[in-house]
Amino acid sequence: MGRRANRQTLPRGVDRQSDQEVRHSHMSPFPKSFGIRLLLVESQCVLILNRLAELQAQEDIPESVKLRKSLHVVLLPRRVFSGQVLKGLATGYNLRGLQNRLERTVPTPIQEKPTATIKQASVYRGRTANLIVDSPEIEAMRSAVSNTMESVGLRGLHRAAGEKRLHVSWGDSKRSLTPTEQRHVEHIVPEEISELFVVEGIEPVLTFEPDMQYNPDLDLWAR
Repeated sequence: MGRRANRQTLPRGVDRQSDQEVRHSHMSPFPKSFGIRLLLVESQCVLILNRLAELQAQEDIPESVKLRKSLHVVLLPRRVFSGQVLKGLATGYNLRGLQNRLERTVPTPIQEKPTATIKQASVYRGRTANLIVDSPEIEAMRSAVSNTMESVGLRGLHRAAGEKRLHVSWGDSKRSLTPTEQRHVEHIVPEEISELFVVEGIEPVLTFEPDMQYNPDLDLWAR
């Protein structure tokens, strides 16, 4: 007689419970997608958005650009956490546990809030207006987020993050801006923000809240 395979026997009912959990996950509605971001401190957010509104009133920013009412830097974009992906993660990992794990593993400054310097402005694909920023602190946080998410099954996040420079989006245009409009916006916006900080006596860096934001329903748009 052939030798019987040496298999580990699970306690009765465990495999049935596991099957039920998988079935329940696949039958349940998709979780809401979410992004992970750091919000700009409120005082700077108000100053910058007010100045952008003034520039738009002066026609230095096209009327078609809808200004945001909240500014943030993205650690991981919302599209990564589509409902389908989250549903797969929910099968084997509690999403609340995932958030707790992120908060434990992502480094945050102990005494100071993370900061970033503005490198330039850009208009992505003619429609999304961004400030390109540089910050070793925030890059470290973004890397830690990617490590944690990859440890629970999402792959390729470091590659995806590496393809995107850190940025703060401040508006979106309903139409594609002309090359002349893009060049003007990219020139005047960082110049005006830099001058604004000098006038207000503020250190010329963007300062962010250290707590990560996950809320999928946060209203980012100006009313």
